[in-house]
Amino acid sequence: MVTAKKIARSVAIGLLIYLLYAIVFGVLSYSHPQTVSEQFADSFQVSSFFAEEDTSGIDRVMLLEQPSLAFDERIRLIEQAKHTLDISCQSIHWGQCAEYLLGSVLNAADRGVQVRIVLDGKVGGLTGKQKDVAYALSLHPNIEYKVYNTFHILMPWQWNVMLHDQYMIADDRLLILGGRNIGDQYFDSFGYDGAVVYSRDVLVYNSDHDRQQGERSVLRQAKAYMDKVWGDTATTLRHSKLSQRKQAEGARRASQLRESYCQLKSIRPELFAGTAGDYHSRTLPAGRVRLVHNPLNRSKKEPWVGWQLMQLAKQAEQSVVVQTPYTIAGQGTMQLFEELRQKDIQFDLVTNSEGTASNDLAYSCYMLQRDQFYRAGPRVFEFQGANSIHGKSFLFDNRLSAVGSFNLDERSLHINTETMLVIDSQEFNSALTNAVNRYKKQSLVVGKNGIYLSCPTVEAQQVPFGKQFRIWVLSLLSRGISFLI
Repeated sequence: MVTAKKIARSVAIGLLIYLLYAIVFGVLSYSHPQTVSEQFADSFQVSSFFAEEDTSGIDRVMLLEQPSLAFDERIRLIEQAKHTLDISCQSIHWGQCAEYLLGSVLNAADRGVQVRIVLDGKVGGLTGKQKDVAYALSLHPNIEYKVYNTFHILMPWQWNVMLHDQYMIADDRLLILGGRNIGDQYFDSFGYDGAVVYSRDVLVYNSDHDRQQGERSVLRQAKAYMDKVWGDTATTLRHSKLSQRKQAEGARRASQLRESYCQLKSIRPELFAGTAGDYHSRTLPAGRVRLVHNPLNRSKKEPWVGWQLMQLAKQAEQSVVVQTPYTIAGQGTMQLFEELRQKDIQFDLVTNSEGTASNDLAYSCYMLQRDQFYRAGPRVFEFQGANSIHGKSFLFDNRLSAVGSFNLDERSLHINTETMLVIDSQEFNSALTNAVNRYKKQSLVVGKNGIYLSCPTVEAQQVPFGKQFRIWVLSLLSRGISFLI
C-alpha cells in the first residue's frame, strides 16, 4: 500500500531532480560562453562600416538624448507612417506616455497602417491590470501583436534569454533605435515627477526613400531583421483567440486609447503640424549607417554584436569611449581592455556609481571587478548626478559611433537579442561626444582600491546603508553567476 510518506518522498525526489535539471541547463550551460564562428569572423570587414568616399550617404541621423524629445519623435514617427509600422520593445511600463503612444499606434492602424508589435515574452508588460491593452491591440484587424520567448517550465536553457531590441520603423523612411523602453521614467513628460532614466536613441531618416537609391538605407537592414524576429519560432501571437468577455474589455480599452490620442493632439498640437516631417533640416549627414545584431537562438549565443564592436575598438588609433549602465567583464572583455592599454590610446568608460545604479545585482558584480578595471587601463567615470544613466554607446576616434541596446555585460554579449547602429559621421560623433562629456562632468574617476580621484566640482553621492547592504549581499551571489548578468 502506498503511504503518504512514500508519496512525499517521491515528490521530494522529483523536485530535486527537476532542480538539478534546471541548474544544469538553465545556469551551468551558460558558464562557458560561445565564441563567434570562423565563418562569421572571416566575413567581418572593418571597411564595411565606413563610407567608400568622403561624401554623405542617403541616411541622415539625429541623436535623441533628451527624454521628452525621444517621446516627441516617436509620436512624429507614428504620425508619418503611411503603410507599415514596426515596433520592437523589451517592456512597456504603463503610464501617461505609454497611454498616449499606444493611442497613436491605434490611430495609425485606424487609418490603414499595417502594424506589427513584438515585446519580450516574460517582462514585456501588457499583462495583469493592462491585459486589456493587449486585447485592444489584438482585436484590431491592422495590428498583429506577438511576444518573443515565453516561459516554458521544461526548457530552462530558454529562461534567461530576453528580447532586448528597442526600435520603431515607419515605412522605408524613418527608424528610431536605441536602448529606451516605453515608460514615463524614460520620457519624463506630462508632469512626471519620479526618478528619470537617462537613455539614448538615434533617429535615422532615409532621405532617398522614394527613389531607387533608398534601398541602400539601413532601414532595409532593420526591416529585414524585424522580419527575421517576426518569423522566428520563438515569436508567437499572444492572443490569437479572445473570448467575448475579453473582446468587450479590449473594445472598451481601445475606446479609451482613442480618447487619449485626441487629448494628446489637443495639448501638443505641434507634434502633428506639417513641419514635423521636415527631417532633412533636423538631421545630420552620415557617410554610412549599419545595423549589427545578435543571433535569435533561445540559448547562449555567439557574441555577434560585442565581437564586432571589439574589433572596431581594436582598430581605433586615438580614442575609445564607452558609456554603459551595467559593466560586467568576462575574459574576452578584459582581454580587450588589456589590448587597448598596450596601444596607449585614450580609453574611457562611463557607467553608474553605487548611488545611481538602478540594477543592484549588476552593480554588485561590477563592484567586485573595479580594481581589475583600474589595473587593465580604462579611466572609469562613475556618474554622481541625479537619477541613473541608461544609454549604451561606443565612440571610436572622432568618426565612428555605435548606439543601441547593447550593455557592456555578459548578458548582452551572449544571452539577449541586441541591436546597435554603427554610424560613420564626424558630425554625429561630435554630438554624441558632447552628450557623453556632460555625464563625465557629473562623474568621479575611480582610482586605486576603488577610491575616487579628487574633483573640486563633483561630490560623491551618499549611498543609503540599506542599498549598500543589499548590494553587498547580492555580491555574494553574483560572483558565482556573473556569466548570467
